[in-house]
Amino acid sequence: MTGRESGKGAIGLIIFLIFVGFGIFFLVKYVPLKVKANEFRDEMNRINTDPDIRMRKMNQEQVMDTLLKKAQSLDLPIDKEQITISKDGDVYKIRVIFTVPVDLKIMKIYQNYDFKEPREL
Repeated sequence: MTGRESGKGAIGLIIFLIFVGFGIFFLVKYVPLKVKANEFRDEMNRINTDPDIRMRKMNQEQVMDTLLKKAQSLDLPIDKEQITISKDGDVYKIRVIFTVPVDLKIMKIYQNYDFKEPREL
């Protein structure tokens, strides 16, 4: 009786498919979160680089509201307390620290973000 006839090859295939399935499930949960976080970071960058925004001469409260609306539209758990804004000349120094839970059904992992704008802060 060879390995194929006894079913040993099928067990290895099933284990491989389980790992591939878990990998795909993880990516489906993790990648959209990463994309949303990067969209939020782009919004932070846009506040300092977009000429339309700079022309409006937004104050710190308006910048805070803009960021909170963006976070809400992206379903990111960001509160006012997690955003720090200061102004240096025409440049807003923005720092946002937040954590997003990723539910993998068998366990939760937490993705931590610490965004700074300008990035050399």
